Formats: sequence, C-alpha cells, structure tokens
Amino acid sequence: MQLLSVIADTGSFVKTADLMNMTPSAVSKRILELESRVNARLAIRTPEGVKLTPAGAAMVRCADDVLGRVSQLSRDIAQTMTGETGEVRVAANTTAFLLGLNAELMQFQRQHPGITVRLIERISADVVADVLAGHIDIGVCAESAAHGGVTSVPYRSSDLIVAVSDTHPLASKESVRYQDVLEYPNVGRPKGSALLDFSPVQLSEAPVLDVSASVYSFDATIEMVRSGELVAVLPRITLDRRPVRGVRALPLQEASASFKLVLCHDASLVNSPAVLHTFNWLQSQAVAATPVAS
Repeated sequence: MQLLSVIADTGSFVKTADLMNMTPSAVSKRILELESRVNARLAIRTPEGVKLTPAGAAMVRCADDVLGRVSQLSRDIAQTMTGETGEVRVAANTTAFLLGLNAELMQFQRQHPGITVRLIERISADVVADVLAGHIDIGVCAESAAHGGVTSVPYRSSDLIVAVSDTHPLASKESVRYQDVLEYPNVGRPKGSALLDFSPVQLSEAPVLDVSASVYSFDATIEMVRSGELVAVLPRITLDRRPVRGVRALPLQEASASFKLVLCHDASLVNSPAVLHTFNWLQSQAVAATPVAS
C-alpha cells in the first residue's frame, strides 16, 4: 500500500522504484499482486503518467489513515513508557487537602499535561483499604493507618491542638495535657479516622475518650466546639487556615502530639510509569518543603 502512495505522488513506476530502492519491474509486479488480492485495478498508465484508479485512490486514503494511526500509537506507547501519559487515582484524608495536596497535584498536572490525576477524599482507614484493593494508585493517610501491606514514605505533618470555646474551663490555659482532654466531652471523627484513635501517651488506668458527637468535617467539628462545652483534638492547620471567632487552639504539651501523614502505594503491584512518576514527584515535594509543623 505504501507503493501506491508513492506512485500517487510521482506518477511514475520508474521514479517510485528509485525512491523505494527497487527496480521498475519489481514495482509493477507488486502492484499486479496487490490488484489480484483485492480483485480490482489500482493503477493505469496514461500519456501523462501512471494514475490511480478510484479503487487505488481509496486504498491510498485507507493506507495513509492506518499508517498515521500506527505512528500515533508508537508515540503514545513511547510517552506512556516514560510516564508522561496516563491516569493516576489518588485518595487522601482531609488533613492532606488542608496541607496543600490539591495545589501540588495541580502544579504537577500543569508540568505534565498528559497525565490525568483523579483525586478523592477518604478517611485514612479507607485510603489504605482502597490502595490494597487496587481501587486507588496512591494514598495519602495518617502514618498510624499505613499498615497491612502498603509501602509508605513521609509526606507532611501538623501539630495537634485542642480546640475549645472561649467560655470553656480550659480556655484560660496556654497549653494542656492530653489527660486534661479526657475530662471533657469530645467531638470525635467517624470510625476509621486516625484522629479518633489518637493518643500521645500511654494511659493504662485513665478513662477512655468521651466522644459525645461524631462528625466528618473539620468545619462542623469547630462549629460544635464553639457552641458548647465540647472540645476536639485537631491538626493545627484546621484553625491556622481559617481562625474562628470564639474558638481557641491550645497546644498539647506532649512531645509526640503531631499528626504525621505518609504517601502510600501497593508495591506488590506493577504500577504504571505515570503512577510512579506522580508518586516520586509528590515525595520530592515533601522532601523539599519546609514542614508546616513538627
């Protein structure tokens, strides 16, 4: 079929033979074989030179389309193998969004327009479950939740604080111990949230956390704290991002009161180059960034 395309351009078996490093008789023979295969005349000799028949012209159009598709396929495969094209599915907990994950992924996509990133919000336990089930390529979750077979690397962290209303008995303190928090009813996170299971100290005989309310969003948590006697343990970024009138953020005195996030993926799977490219890029941003809090 490539011969027909060249013949259409040159109008000559001789010129075609020169361009294709063939003899004119070999060109003629190949055309006859092709005509026999499709049972139609493809080229005819005229005083003006060799002309394609309508059937020959149709075959050239088809050949050009096929060759163009093959060429594009080769380019697509090359880009895929270099990690410059593909789709990457990312799930992250709320704190990761507050610490700038979405902005980082938008920057990544501007630099790598061939990669499409699908980002969804999950609590940490669900992030890990989705990674292990193969529903998600990359997860961002609490360090304490990254177990069960996922491979993880550090990403970001935020100090933990106790949010209280201005009228709460703890509001007069500059900082509090975690044991102080146990003495008051708390606004908790849903089951599976890493914050729900957080404890910076070993309290073998202390009472368990009194969770009087459980909500999904940090905004709802802060609103409940502001309106009553409830307290909540939250990442500092939740109030640094948008201070709320009537709510104070009290640092926890325990040195381990830090909410650490990790990037995770299932290393037992054969991840696409696009996934590995995205994962490595996010890891490089974590290393390069100045910690929000430690």
